[in-house]
Amino acid sequence: MTKFCRILMATILAFSSQVGHASTWHYVGSDTSGAVWHLDQGSIRSRSDSIYVWVEIIDFKSKITNSVTTKERYKISCSNWTMRVLNVITYDSNSLLIGSKSYTDYTSDFGMDGIAPETMADAVARFVCPL
Repeated sequence: MTKFCRILMATILAFSSQVGHASTWHYVGSDTSGAVWHLDQGSIRSRSDSIYVWVEIIDFKSKITNSVTTKERYKISCSNWTMRVLNVITYDSNSLLIGSKSYTDYTSDFGMDGIAPETMADAVARFVCPL
């Protein structure tokens, strides 16, 4: 299978969880490097103790091109205050695909990392986790 076909299939699979709803991007904030973070309210899903959400990070100071947009899908455990990245898709300033990567969604807490306070991950978790 060609590299193009693999990238195309990964992109289709990554976005398949979003089929059937429109994106409603909510501003989360800017990180210390100046990248702007949004989360897709329409992508928020709950399974057991986990919340799944797509996040968009726009890096206007990218060394690759004028700007780079990265979309990442997170799995967040609200009760343990942990998270992991499930998908990463990166686009250049012309919305052309640079690359994508998918990670295994384990049913256990394997691979989950603690969410550091006062970070962008903390802001995302505070938005999607019930109080």
